[in-house]
Amino acid sequence: IIDCGCPLNVTGRNWLNYFEQSLNGKKLQRLPCDEYFKFGPSSIYHSTQKVMIPIQLGNLETEIETCVVECDIPLLISSTQLELWEVNQDYKNRILRIGITNEDIPIEKLDTGHYAL
Repeated sequence: IIDCGCPLNVTGRNWLNYFEQSLNGKKLQRLPCDEYFKFGPSSIYHSTQKVMIPIQLGNLETEIETCVVECDIPLLISSTQLELWEVNQDYKNRILRIGITNEDIPIEKLDTGHYAL
């Protein structure tokens, strides 16, 4: 999910466990972390671990550093990450333009109002 209001990439432990199962035994690099997150009117969640998650969006193949919290959220891609990729969002046409690869990726508007890849 694209979350322009989130300054750092973050995901919940359940999503991470599910994602890791799809990697056929590949282990993710884990690093210490000390960040706090609040999602809307929720409690504050403390992240003590971050992982390097491999992703592919069109021709962009990279790893993103992602904090892990103990709550039920999917992977949220931060505004900071989007800036690194030189992203522009075209809301009318529901396209994410990745500047560093010069390509358009379709995005979907969810019922929550967020956009997803």
